[in-house]
Amino acid sequence: MSQRNLNLAEARTEQRDRLASLIAQLTPVPGVNRTAWPGLVCYRSDRPTVLDKILYSPALCIVAQGAKQARLGDRILRYDPMRYLAIGAPLPAQSQIVEATKARPFLSLTMEVSSAALSELLVELGEAPPDSVWNGSPPLGASRLDGRLLDALIRLVEATTDPTEIRILGPALQREVLYYALCGEQGHILRLASLREGFSPGVSRTLHHIHMHLDERMTVAELAKIAGMSSSSLHEAFKAMTTLTPIQYIKQLRLNQARQVMLEEGASAAEAAFKVGYESPSQFSRDFRRHFGLPPRQYLESRS
Repeated sequence: MSQRNLNLAEARTEQRDRLASLIAQLTPVPGVNRTAWPGLVCYRSDRPTVLDKILYSPALCIVAQGAKQARLGDRILRYDPMRYLAIGAPLPAQSQIVEATKARPFLSLTMEVSSAALSELLVELGEAPPDSVWNGSPPLGASRLDGRLLDALIRLVEATTDPTEIRILGPALQREVLYYALCGEQGHILRLASLREGFSPGVSRTLHHIHMHLDERMTVAELAKIAGMSSSSLHEAFKAMTTLTPIQYIKQLRLNQARQVMLEEGASAAEAAFKVGYESPSQFSRDFRRHFGLPPRQYLESRS
């Protein structure tokens, strides 16, 4: 290895160590730890986890220490300090932390991708939106973490430790992160996240309605009317985008949000069930067990 490449490798190692140190400071407890910047979340685990079901949102996921796998159908994507994960649309998947110990815990951060921020940046870059809807595989990809992207992420995380600094510099730092991500190998996936109608206008309207009215009763016929599509057309287009039917998607979203409410807010199973739109706590418990493999109480105990 040349001296220049050796120096670059050493600098990159220092960057990763710095990011791991920052995340360690921002994760006083295992699990999800929110930062002072909206949509930027840090996570710590002292042990590997079992394969767990998750509903991804458009985001960048960066591992500073340890390793994790995401599974979608027959695709398995590993991300670690060398590789990051990009998600371009709401997707049901499975994830698993595969490398973590008490001495070297799994440390990661997730930055939600704002469609408004991405759209504004693309306009300034002089890019026109695609003239056709997405028809490829579900938008999920892992790529090598570029040094410029890593540096921008470090400065964003550093700023969250100072209320004034994050308030003044946060928007510009987030913009820089998004710019470097757009310039990277997964830029096409992030461009999709910038377009609310990247797949289909009807599916986009349906997703927006589901997320805004999750605690309300919804039927396929009502959703099809909102989409301006027939029930069968919505079913086909929605499944092509998310790999789930509308009703399956609503159920998974409710279960994942209820789990989050219980883990982060200490709510009981019944409280969480009603908060996300379940009318029957017993039905919620049955669905939760089928989805996560354990009843709510046992699941929470396994995470404590």
